[in-house]
Amino acid sequence: MKDSAKVSGYNLARSLRWEGGELYLLDQTRLPGEVVEERQESVEMVWDSIKRLVVRGAPAIGIAGAYGLVLGLRDCQRLGLDAFLARAEKTAAYLNSSRPTAVNLSWALKRMLARAASAASGTTVAATEAAAGTTVALTGAAAGTTGA
Repeated sequence: MKDSAKVSGYNLARSLRWEGGELYLLDQTRLPGEVVEERQESVEMVWDSIKRLVVRGAPAIGIAGAYGLVLGLRDCQRLGLDAFLARAEKTAAYLNSSRPTAVNLSWALKRMLARAASAASGTTVAATEAAAGTTVALTGAAAGTTGA
């Protein structure tokens, strides 16, 4: 386990982390016997991890979904703006299908889509540049920042 938080003298594993543009989830199905992180390389991996309860807890599931959306849109930066936003909606719906009753997952994905739409409507650059900027804004939104 590369990253942990120290609380009252104990090293506590983080349930997820975003480092160097990569998402890592603590495999909570293996606790307490093992502490294992899984690098999530695709939106499909994040979907599967949410479905299998690798990531647990409403806030963590929502955050994992938001980062999953970022992973799912990495290769879409050259799409036109409308195509990018349509892909974002499709990818968010796919991620939400992993746990359709998870309120925080749905909320986080809707927030990410709103952020993408907001960033898109506020830009005057060419559509492909706007799509690339929206991906950066989505990464910032997933991290809990404004993307600025």
